[in-house]
Amino acid sequence: IDETTDPAAVPAPRKSTRRLLRGDIDNIVMKATEHDAERRYASAGALADDVERHLDGQPVAAHPPSSWYGAQKFVARHRGGVATTAAFLLAILAALGVALWQANVAREQARLAHEHAARAEAVRDLLVDIFDAEIPSRPKGEMPGTAELLERGAAKAQSDLAATPAVQSDLLVALGRVYDHLAEPEKGMPLLDAAVAAAKRVEPADPALLGAAISERGEVDLSADRFDEAIPQFDQAIALQKSADPQSLDLALTLDRRALAESQTGKHGNAIADYDAALAIRQKQLPAGDPEILNSYDSIGNAELRAGHPERAIDLMKKAVDGAGRTFGEKHVKTAHYLKNLGTAYAMQRNFVEAAALTERAVRIEAELYPPGSPDVVNGLNNLGNMQLTLGRLGEARRTLEEARARNRDAGHDESLGQAFVLGNLARVREAQGDLADAAEILAQARRTATKVVGPEHARTVTLDLQATRVDFMRNAATAAALEKVASAIVAAPEKLAQFRTRSEPEARYALGLAQDAQGDHAKAGATWREAVAALPGDHVDPLTFPLVVALARFDVADGKPDDALALLDGYIARAERELPAQHYAIGALHLARAEALAGSRAADALAELDKADAAFGELPPGHPWRDEASGLRKKLQAR
Repeated sequence: IDETTDPAAVPAPRKSTRRLLRGDIDNIVMKATEHDAERRYASAGALADDVERHLDGQPVAAHPPSSWYGAQKFVARHRGGVATTAAFLLAILAALGVALWQANVAREQARLAHEHAARAEAVRDLLVDIFDAEIPSRPKGEMPGTAELLERGAAKAQSDLAATPAVQSDLLVALGRVYDHLAEPEKGMPLLDAAVAAAKRVEPADPALLGAAISERGEVDLSADRFDEAIPQFDQAIALQKSADPQSLDLALTLDRRALAESQTGKHGNAIADYDAALAIRQKQLPAGDPEILNSYDSIGNAELRAGHPERAIDLMKKAVDGAGRTFGEKHVKTAHYLKNLGTAYAMQRNFVEAAALTERAVRIEAELYPPGSPDVVNGLNNLGNMQLTLGRLGEARRTLEEARARNRDAGHDESLGQAFVLGNLARVREAQGDLADAAEILAQARRTATKVVGPEHARTVTLDLQATRVDFMRNAATAAALEKVASAIVAAPEKLAQFRTRSEPEARYALGLAQDAQGDHAKAGATWREAVAALPGDHVDPLTFPLVVALARFDVADGKPDDALALLDGYIARAERELPAQHYAIGALHLARAEALAGSRAADALAELDKADAAFGELPPGHPWRDEASGLRKKLQAR
């Protein structure tokens, strides 16, 4: 062989040829061209038979013996059947895998169910033992009291259950929860701390058990308004409960708890997100109309209210009210509770008519369900009376608040902070009706009660002092110095009014101006009133501040600025009529002041304003000072 020889004409080495020639044809050719006669086909017929076998998809004699080769040829000849069989086998294998997984899950669930049942049985046995145990100091057969049972239960749980930490944690959580509901968190906290410690000792780790214990411990801090301490505990509990079961109702409860803490600390977005997540879990786990779902609607609604979104709150609270009506019926505490919250939402939107209707409906339900002196009923009546006062329904407000007063008195709650609130509102109604003597007598009782219950420095006591001193001044202007002293102290430190500041600070500035004017310092009084009016909110009105607006308008008229007075009054009348009934007695006072501003130059217009004032004074009794002022001005104008 030289360099000019064609490589294709030279036989290749056997291994190289095997790599180049693959398949049945290659094998047939290789066998037919073997140098060794013993390895070649014995005859042309044998070669033809191998070719026929290849064409029929049968194994050929030229292929080296191989089980895999035979299987390949079988699959090639029966491709459809093999594919179907393979798919069937795969399905069987998949089903077997699922069945094995489900069996494993079932075994795990059975284990957990058995474990929970054992824990429940252990708790039951311990509780029975607590009741059955004799105490020498107690007469035989006498039932132990709640406090005694709780103390014995706590002691046994900590001493007898150390070897079963899961059972110990369950029982300690239950006892801690009871103490919290009994408003004795100082007794519940150490038990819940012990419950958390016991849950941490459980082997293998039980994140659901530990999460529940930590959540209950955080609830104690939440009940005591220790929000910054509660939130990190809820964070930890939620992480554990999500790892155990991201759709568990226990997780939903902890989300609710964290949401409340977040809402109370101004984290409104976070709170609403947590409440929404809890609702989503409940909607997956519970049927529509379940009490927990209704509670979620109400809770989110309250969070939306605190976030300043009354529109969404109303939609959610309507769902709670409607659901409660279908699930519980009209006469149920839950229905009443949701109605009151919905009424609050309407009040925040300045829809006092709807708010009062819902509140009255709720109060009447509670009055049938609760004992006569129930604080819930009395608080509801007090809120209703306040709404009726805001709407100018003085007769209704008086009857409602008198009922609240009587219920407190008959139940032995005459000297309570709740009664002080009722009396303060009732005094405002009597003042508006023109009976200053009755208002003063009511306020004297309210001040005594508040001083006794919460002390003289409490914000509620201070506001009652202001109200009473102002009423005393209206009865006797010689008390101006006393009024100035009380009002000045409040104006100097209005932050001490706490939650009462919105209403009582304008009242204090109005009273201070009255005292200054009565003592001859008219310019100072005018400046005080002007500053007070400028500080009033511009997005809504409070009819109890209208006397302040009237005082400034009258000052401007006396100061030769009737146009300023008219502009002020026109603005307040327009705003008031958007929120309040046109026949509101306090709007009548604004029309009376406007008539006074017009009397000097436009008698006909002044008489028209007096007509509007008289129409609005329908709730006021004959002889009321405003009625008398209107009548006197009308006579002067008609005499011209």
